[in-house]
Amino acid sequence: MTKRIADIERLERHEQGRQAFLAMMRAWRSRSGLSLSDLADLCEAAMRADLAPGVPDWKPRAYAAGELVVANGQVWRAKGAIEHSELAPQRSGPHSGFEPVATVRRLYSSQLHTLETGKAQNFGPAVFDTLGTLNHWLANMRRGQALPLTGRLAEKAQQASVIEDSDGPYGPEELLAVYLGLLQPPFSVTRMTQEQANQQSQQLARRIRQGMVEAGLDLVDDWARLVAVYPTNDKERLAKVRDVAQGRAMWSAEQVEDETAAVEIALAKLSRSAERATEGNG
Repeated sequence: MTKRIADIERLERHEQGRQAFLAMMRAWRSRSGLSLSDLADLCEAAMRADLAPGVPDWKPRAYAAGELVVANGQVWRAKGAIEHSELAPQRSGPHSGFEPVATVRRLYSSQLHTLETGKAQNFGPAVFDTLGTLNHWLANMRRGQALPLTGRLAEKAQQASVIEDSDGPYGPEELLAVYLGLLQPPFSVTRMTQEQANQQSQQLARRIRQGMVEAGLDLVDDWARLVAVYPTNDKERLAKVRDVAQGRAMWSAEQVEDETAAVEIALAKLSRSAERATEGNG
């Protein structure tokens, strides 16, 4: 009987950990303003920086034996001298003279969606390893210890949050510990009361109005400027943001936690745009 009770408690702890892990991942992505596709792309960039730093993308040219390239989410090695490579190597493609060395595209947006919605019953090591590697990579970028990205992903990486506590950023081991119910997530997975959510909604509404003024914008006439930098394309969500900002609505306890980070991301972008405009006029 004692063993049965212990087994039940262990299973309950595991299920609670699983739900806490899923809630943490949803909060992380929402607070970072990332789409599932953005998250998958950043995961690949982080794994590439970890497994294949400095390895170039494949291009149609000659390759020396042993030369490494990245193509189709994979690191490849030329098995011998290749006079001219016409097709990028891929697992299901024709023989190209390359052999796979390491996989850098570990997670796809469809897999992340299945994970977030709780439809995935089991999580393989690649999930914790990839997401933990990404989190450490983002933390290193904050400290200037990782090579910065360029283009669209650079902006996404800059706005992404880092999962961390007083001991530092969470890596694969810490994420697994959360999943197993052995470690509490640093992101709150308990919701505030509706009264608290109303107070937070009012504070965010004032924050939006203040941020618009500081950027030299009118809340009504220039609303499209805020929409352009708000980290979502969901029309209903954006309409709710406008209603809250104008004092006509409140966010729910579930919504307000996510919108807090989104508002700060949008206002930071507006502020940078205003600074660039001022510098240009000067």
